[in-house]
Amino acid sequence: MERGIFLQPASIKEKLVKEHLEKTIFRTVDSAEILRFQKELKTDLEKFNVWGVTPSRVPKSSWEKLQIGDLVAFYSQRKFYLLGQVVDKFHNKDLAKYLWGENEKGETWEYIYLIDPDSLISIDVNSEKVAKILNYKPNYNFMPARYHQNSELIALFTDKLLKEIEKSKDIITTVQREKIVATIGKYKRDPSFSIKVKQNYENKCAICGIPNEGAIVDAAHVKPVKDGGPDIEENGIALCKVHHHLFDAGLITIKNGKLTVSPTAHSDLRNHPLISEFENKNIKLKGTSEEFLKWHNENIFKG
Repeated sequence: MERGIFLQPASIKEKLVKEHLEKTIFRTVDSAEILRFQKELKTDLEKFNVWGVTPSRVPKSSWEKLQIGDLVAFYSQRKFYLLGQVVDKFHNKDLAKYLWGENEKGETWEYIYLIDPDSLISIDVNSEKVAKILNYKPNYNFMPARYHQNSELIALFTDKLLKEIEKSKDIITTVQREKIVATIGKYKRDPSFSIKVKQNYENKCAICGIPNEGAIVDAAHVKPVKDGGPDIEENGIALCKVHHHLFDAGLITIKNGKLTVSPTAHSDLRNHPLISEFENKNIKLKGTSEEFLKWHNENIFKG
């Protein structure tokens, strides 16, 4: 699926915009706070940067095209100054009113999207370069928010940006450079992985069966991404946060279709109900590959 970029006007000189930036972009919002108004989230993250647009400031066609995994670039004073990756979007008037209130017209910023905080970075991209790629006139004012699927435009904000950073090591810090690399890496991964895996397991933990209320069930990679594990359903299993951490630590695994506990696990852990009640229990795999589980058994599990 072709990915895109959402060009988001947000003038840092406007008092109201600055207040919103300070509330939900320069600070994060907990998932629990969002879940008070939004029944379900399509991501396992616990904190987000949040932004929203009023109906009069975004064309409906642009909003509808915005996808999970797309990039968003914030624009002010003929510069794009922030770049991040969208991990969820939804229409929610009540949440918008809670976060930002209403404007003088009685509108609220109800077309909301969530940004991965680890992906949000400062950038400095001249709007004239963007206008040239999009065949706009020089000095084009990027109002209102617009969505684009344009490989050259995305390259400007990713690959070409990295090259510029390498030339400006005295200006861009190491931390910023690492965050940019992480952003691009996430952008190239398949953001639908989490959704598909959890759907396979009916949004429940494969081990204990707890439902995904309050975003407590993750789509865990059997073979970790850092070890070359792909973002495909066969390499995923739905696990609650407790069993996910134990699985990643190699203290539990699934072997021969049963939950197996590491002999190195402390007795207090082995005797805890979250473990003892499910040890040797048959685990019904739903799309998870035995080959990836074999890799986990041989490389992660402390057998």
